[in-house]
Amino acid sequence: MDSIPEALTIGAHLASAPISPSLLAGVLIANYPEALSSSVGMKKQGFSIPKILVMWTSIMIITGLLSALGSVIFANAPEALISFLESMAAGAMLTVIAETMLPEAYVKGSAIVGISTLLGFLVIVIIGSLDVN
Repeated sequence: MDSIPEALTIGAHLASAPISPSLLAGVLIANYPEALSSSVGMKKQGFSIPKILVMWTSIMIITGLLSALGSVIFANAPEALISFLESMAAGAMLTVIAETMLPEAYVKGSAIVGISTLLGFLVIVIIGSLDVN
């Protein structure tokens, strides 16, 4: 569910200004391990690799369409609305990370998870500080 506000936010940014590297990096850093973990879980539950690929491809197409829709809907939107949408996307990402990714990571990865989470956060902060708008 976090991909819906993420895609709309990307579309809104495409319509109003260039997409910031920190937004793209944050989406990638949040979604890449989520996709890997989900794929492993589906494989363990007996899903075939082609079925997993079709599922992820369909999500990719849907989010691409939502990004296009977001760029049309939010083309002339006030900055406050785009900021609100971005906040919703960030909240959805944090919710997924807190509810699914971190508990699973601590079970499988032990103490390295805390420092890995901190390093990921610091990478986004550093990329965000390099944004030149």
